[in-house]
Amino acid sequence: NVLLKNSLIGNNTNILDGAIVGKKGFGFFPGNKNIRYPHIGAVIIGDNVEIGCNNTIDRGSLSNTVIGDGTFLDNQVHIGHNVKIGKNCIITGQVGFAGSSSVGNNVMIGGQAGISGHLKIGDNVQIGGGSGVIKDIPSNSKVMGYPAKNFRNFKKENKKMNNLNKEQIKDLLPHREPMLLIDELKNIKKLFSATAIVNVKKDSFFVNGHFPGEPVMPGVLIVEAFGQAA
Repeated sequence: NVLLKNSLIGNNTNILDGAIVGKKGFGFFPGNKNIRYPHIGAVIIGDNVEIGCNNTIDRGSLSNTVIGDGTFLDNQVHIGHNVKIGKNCIITGQVGFAGSSSVGNNVMIGGQAGISGHLKIGDNVQIGGGSGVIKDIPSNSKVMGYPAKNFRNFKKENKKMNNLNKEQIKDLLPHREPMLLIDELKNIKKLFSATAIVNVKKDSFFVNGHFPGEPVMPGVLIVEAFGQAA
């Protein structure tokens, strides 16, 4: 259930079901007709490595793709051509490495993070899940977000976004004016929940709803307000 080509595998290394190691990488000369360039490198995997299910590890083009001793890859990790990963790294599910990036030793990367090509990530770096790395990261750094930034800065910026007033909402949804229905957002938990506040006035145009004498906000506008909050 494992496909191996153009690879050198170290001692005591486990490669789990569905992994494809050593196939040609994604490299081409773009133009009116795309032309692939040759891949003559190998994949070199060290000792005591674990390669998870359904990993794809491309062979190198002109140099080798390398995975250092003691590194563990979770399921569904993609490693592009010429990538160099150091020793004792932990890389969790659905992480993707574009070609020719290098990763130091003792690096930990959370799930669904993406590493752009031709970057250098130092030793002892921690990258939070879902992050997008688009520039080099020095050793001993902890980063998160897109683009990936210092973890303390990421937390500070997210804290500022826990509550939004009307003007901040306008900046985010300029195309909704003059039909911006929400006045405030509180208790924002990104991708999970938020509390939207609508300040309804007696003479507001949208409170003349379905029931004469008992004005309510029309259902279609309630749905629109939900959409804006989301």
